[in-house]
Amino acid sequence: MKENKFEIKDLDSPIINHSIFIRGNVINAVSNLEGCMNIFLSYHFSRIESKANELNELVFATKHLTFDGKRDIINSILKKHHAKFLADNKTFNKDLQKIAENRNVFAHYQTSHQLGSKLNFVLDNSIYFVQHQRSNKSLKFDIKELVDFVGLINKYIEIFCKLVEDMHTPSP
Repeated sequence: MKENKFEIKDLDSPIINHSIFIRGNVINAVSNLEGCMNIFLSYHFSRIESKANELNELVFATKHLTFDGKRDIINSILKKHHAKFLADNKTFNKDLQKIAENRNVFAHYQTSHQLGSKLNFVLDNSIYFVQHQRSNKSLKFDIKELVDFVGLINKYIEIFCKLVEDMHTPSP
């Protein structure tokens, strides 16, 4: 169990510091995306701002509705009301699922301290995650994967902002 023990001196580790920085930024970005999803859902059900805000506060921005649950509701709404959007964005559901899965890795997996992980961090700033420290299976995120992942999150933040904006624009 000693390898799972956290000590303040561990904060001197470049791997730990880099991991903390990346994790924090990724989790924050996904949280921003989820907030955009909440606004889309709220405004879909009510265009009256006070009602939409109340719906968001009482239903969507709670612990009771998961990211995946919101994704399922949004997918149903888009199928019914925005079929063209889904036709134009064929990877929508798969992308949001990937975001949720990777977010869970960043939030719940541990940074690997195995020798290969340390060497790869030095060589290419890769971060390795393991479900637990005794695991032999690790997940690697190199800089390109991190940039691509954050780009995917930002793409969907923009998409949800545009969908909400379109709700506020009167139809001709």
